[in-house]
Amino acid sequence: MATIKARSVGTQRRRSGAAESAVVGFWVRLGVLVQIIALLAGVFCLFSYRVSLGDKLTQTARETARVKQSIHELDREIEALRIKKEVYSDWEYISRQIEHYNLGLRPAGPTQRYSLILKNPSPRLHRVETAAR
Repeated sequence: MATIKARSVGTQRRRSGAAESAVVGFWVRLGVLVQIIALLAGVFCLFSYRVSLGDKLTQTARETARVKQSIHELDREIEALRIKKEVYSDWEYISRQIEHYNLGLRPAGPTQRYSLILKNPSPRLHRVETAAR
């Protein structure tokens, strides 16, 4: 006859408990690995974002320098035009141009003159009129 070895119920439970703990240990390790990968991915994203912000900051600084240079050049042009306007509106320049082009000035005709009569002149107009004389 053949001998049959019987295992006790406690031994089976111990083995299945060991198998269960191996499976649980695998899932715990996998969970920790996933968390580490997620953490590293987050660090990588933050680093990439920081580099991107640095790039944008550099581009903005360059553009700001270009705009400041352009504003400076425009201010210089405006100042040159103001000086030119003052020179061209000066009576000496105008009289030289009149002589140069031989332009004779004559008095205005009666149809070219108008008078304005104010019924209630304000004191401000009187000040402007005396300042203009």
